[in-house]
Order: sequence, then C-alpha cells, then structure tokens
Amino acid sequence: MSADPPRFPRLADTHADALRYYHSRATQLLVTDWTRDGEPELLPWGVHVRMRLHEALFHSLFVLTSEMGKGHLSAWRRDHPDATFVVMDACDAVTGWLKHRLIPYVVAEAFSGPEYAAIAERYGDGRAARTGAYLMNHIDEGLLILRRLGAPDVAMRAWCLHPLIQDDESLARSWSEGLHARVDPGAWTLALEYRQFANRHLSHHTVASPADIALSPLPEVADMLRADKIQNRKDFDLFHANAHPRADRLRAYFAEWFVRLDIDEAFHHAMVEEISARTGG
Repeated sequence: MSADPPRFPRLADTHADALRYYHSRATQLLVTDWTRDGEPELLPWGVHVRMRLHEALFHSLFVLTSEMGKGHLSAWRRDHPDATFVVMDACDAVTGWLKHRLIPYVVAEAFSGPEYAAIAERYGDGRAARTGAYLMNHIDEGLLILRRLGAPDVAMRAWCLHPLIQDDESLARSWSEGLHARVDPGAWTLALEYRQFANRHLSHHTVASPADIALSPLPEVADMLRADKIQNRKDFDLFHANAHPRADRLRAYFAEWFVRLDIDEAFHHAMVEEISARTGG
C-alpha cells in the first residue's frame, strides 16, 4: 500500500496532485453538508477551490511546493479581503498562518470516531487492484448513501467496521488487536450481523430467486447492505461493465440484491449522480 500515491498529499508540485487532494477531500466530505461551488480554479502557483456549507461561501487554497514562501497567499488575501477560508484538515502550517494574520476560517469536519479511524488506518492510501480507486472511497461513498437512506449513526459506525471483520482473517486480526474493545458495542454487533448475511450471498453463489436471499431482521443491516450494493454497482458500471470476465454474472448478482433489498433504480442513479457531481467524477 505504501507505493500508492497518497490520498491527501500535503506537499504537491503539480496541479494534478493538488486536484487529487481536493477530490479525496470532497469524497471524504460526502457525508457532510459541505459541497464544492463550481470547478477548481488553476492558478499559476496553485489551486483555488470554493466550498459551500448551506448558503455560506468559503475558500480553500493549495500552494504548489515550488511556489511556497513567495507570498502568494498574502497577495490572494489582499485581493479578496472579505473571503473566509475553509481548512480541510488539521494542518498546523495553514491554521497557524491564518491565526497569525487574524484571518477568519472554519474547519470542514468529516465523519469521525474510532470506527472511522480504524478503517482509515487499515486502508491507508491503498487502492483497489482492478479499478485504481482508493479503498476508502467505498467507505466514504457508502456513508453518504446511508445518510440518504436515513440510517442511524450506529449503522454508519458499523459500516466503517464491516471490512475489518467481514472475512475470517480480518475478523481474527481485528479481534487480536482489541478493536472490539475500542469501538461502539452496538456498531460492533451490527457489523457482525452484516458479516453473517453479506457472506451468505456472494457473487459465486446462486439462488433460484432473489426471495431466497436471507436477510437480517435488523433494518440497520439491510441499509448497510443497500449501501454496499449501490456503491459496488456504481464502481462495476464505471470500471467493469464491459471488461470484467464475469460481467454477466455480476450484473445478475447486483440485480438479485437490488430486488431482495427493494432498491429503487431511481435512487441508485441519484446516488451515482450526487457522488459524481460533488467529487468531480
């Protein structure tokens, strides 16, 4: 995983790397009310992004490494004296600069807690082998879907845990590391329940009809399964629909789950469109 480019490069000397930072931050902030306002502005010395929280407008600036220390931020501030900054992480260098100059700013806070911290640490900058997408995208996009489904906080925390215990090896590792003692007990319980029912119908399993797929009696687990299938089908349609060697079976697999979980196609497409619009595709 260490060979993968970082999701959040603190230092970058190309616009592409700076844009990757903002794309990753936008993905991480999907579950919040923060949205991007327009397209990023490429400057000779960096990138300017406008963000909104409800109706309020905020600004974020990324200075390329080779342009640091040349007064670009100060000059931009002089040209935009009324701008309020948004800081997308706890970067002491940026917040220190803002505080020293008494410039107003807010911090865009993403989903937090020991459950999110655990999966973020395990996944790190890792990316899916087939798609190249960051593994954490599955978590961040799924959190948005759960929010749109109206799922409770405990289900969202359980969602963060599910990759950490879904297969036997991961469960054994997480247990041996004491993860169960550091997270919300309800979230741990829901993640175990999710594990049981998600693993009962994988893509290599067959059923006579979707009605034969077993479901948990807990609605939170059903919502977690909905988030998983919607996010996975989004990536399948984007990356695999015309290339995966088992594409036909995977289409049928997603169709089976969509019927069993009563996932409306209009809702699925709305989630795909929102994720693309808010992250820049």
